[in-house]
Amino acid sequence: MLTDTKLRKLKAADKVYKETDSNGLYVEVRQTGKKFFRFRYRHPQTRKEQVLTLGEYPALGLAQARTLRDQAKEALAIGQDPSEQKQQTKAEQKNIEQESTRLANRMTFAQLYDEWLNHMAESWQYSTLKKNRGRIEGHLIPRLGDFTP
Repeated sequence: MLTDTKLRKLKAADKVYKETDSNGLYVEVRQTGKKFFRFRYRHPQTRKEQVLTLGEYPALGLAQARTLRDQAKEALAIGQDPSEQKQQTKAEQKNIEQESTRLANRMTFAQLYDEWLNHMAESWQYSTLKKNRGRIEGHLIPRLGDFTP
């Protein structure tokens, strides 16, 4: 069984080596000294041996790695592949991040108007610019300025 003290004392070697914990969980120590928690299991359909990387030590602690291993074992018990679950979770997280970035980058009507006016001002005569600015700033901006399309 691994302990936090044992994990801290693991040093890099000439080649990759493993230190086992329990129930398929082990730490892989690379030549660079980086340590990764990995879980070895059999795919529920193909029965081929698979390895799931859970995370890097010390960012992922031993207790967290054991919890992730237990969650993966629960998925296996109901016939799901934990690697596929991890990929699906990553894809969902990426979609959430993209959506929040898209929402954060949305412009208000007033900001959009400012950009549009700066672009159009180059091609308009002064009287046209003044007339359109008066209409929009007098009627639309007070009502729609903070609106985000």
